[in-house]
Amino acid sequence: MSLIYTRWSTQREKLRPPFELTGGGSCSLLVSAAIHAGYDEQDADAKARQWASVPASAEHLDAARHWREHAVGADRILLDILGQPYAWTPGQDWALAQLRGHINRGELRVAQFDLSDARPDEEVELALYRLLGDDSRPRVRADGSAHLRFDSSRRVEVRDPGNLTGNPEEAELAALGPFKLELGRVNPSRVLYHLRSLNAVARWPQNRGWLFILLTWPQSEPLRVAADDVLPGVELIANYLHMSEHEEA
Repeated sequence: MSLIYTRWSTQREKLRPPFELTGGGSCSLLVSAAIHAGYDEQDADAKARQWASVPASAEHLDAARHWREHAVGADRILLDILGQPYAWTPGQDWALAQLRGHINRGELRVAQFDLSDARPDEEVELALYRLLGDDSRPRVRADGSAHLRFDSSRRVEVRDPGNLTGNPEEAELAALGPFKLELGRVNPSRVLYHLRSLNAVARWPQNRGWLFILLTWPQSEPLRVAADDVLPGVELIANYLHMSEHEEA
């Protein structure tokens, strides 16, 4: 059964899980993920213009675009975690390249929580509280903004986002403090902003029955940023060049 995010309804005050059931039946409250352009988006657009003006940097933009256009399997899951904008722009490709750069440098980890049992007649806050545990403190406002924190010292498994089946490590969620929860569609620039300012962000992506919590690694340490730019790394560029040569052949 597929879960699909839609739009906010103004008919009720309480939010329901942000999806409708496409296999028959529908959610009584539809969710909108309208994202207003903010500092993160404007900054990403400006950075992309700078990158596009330098051939070496422009290649990284092209590599990020090529990767997300051909993402399948585990790469597609990762792409959905990092962002699901309504429209991909050079600015969002720049932000995607930044996030990929942090991953390639081993500076991010992700925790996963199964939300497949969320019910379409259930408020989002209640669904998250029920499925994440009694120590979770989700807060979802009527305008769609949301936060999440954990009260206990519970430790959870975290993995390298670039290898979701790799060996797990452990992180303490309460140590993160309150952090943003982004539901459905969101710009990669917004995810990047949260990670660089709050060291963590939670994602419930469209069409996914999982909650993902991205956090900086080592835990709670700020991301290392030089002049706000992190190149995606030679692996991404090499893969892009290899795929391009294969397509031309």
